[in-house]
Amino acid sequence: MKRRRTTRLGVVALALTLITMTMTGGTLAKYTAEVTGDTTATVAKFAFDLNGASEQTEKKTINLSSMFSNTYNDEMVKAAEGKKVVAPGTSGKVKITLDNKGEVKIAPAFNISETNAQNIPLQYAITETEAVPVSDDEWKKSENLITTTDPVIVGSSKIFYLHWRWNPKSVDTADTTLGIKTSLDTVKIEISCTVSQVIPESQPTPGS
Repeated sequence: MKRRRTTRLGVVALALTLITMTMTGGTLAKYTAEVTGDTTATVAKFAFDLNGASEQTEKKTINLSSMFSNTYNDEMVKAAEGKKVVAPGTSGKVKITLDNKGEVKIAPAFNISETNAQNIPLQYAITETEAVPVSDDEWKKSENLITTTDPVIVGSSKIFYLHWRWNPKSVDTADTTLGIKTSLDTVKIEISCTVSQVIPESQPTPGS
């Protein structure tokens, strides 16, 4: 009888030991670490300067003030009252600069138009340097001008020059008729430009 009690007590003790080991097994020392990560992005800036015009919603004008002049050829042609004029033998140019001041690549789309109801014989040319074109083939009517559409990378600029001249091959009698009118004719050049972001091409997913 005593032996049975001893055996039972031993079994109970063993069971309690196993239960205790199970409950305390998770508290043993071990290495542990927690890692986290995050990232933040800001919208890229869209900003440019085009001869004084910018990306702002307020309407601004491309500065063309240096295109025509009051005085030419050491005052061989000089207008009264400070007005700007054109005449046989005169020519000029305007520098147009597109500065990319933003954080995305941009590209311009120019439109150049001429209001010239009485066909004042002006010709135009576009170059990337200040040098006046020599070849007659480079001089065109305003509607035939093709200007730059090259993209401009961040922090860079694109420059071109719009040249004009009174056609040196115009007819003297026609030129004289224009110059002796009671009400003198005018010519107007207008430039508009849409500046757009160049959309990046789709990039392959890493590891694909």
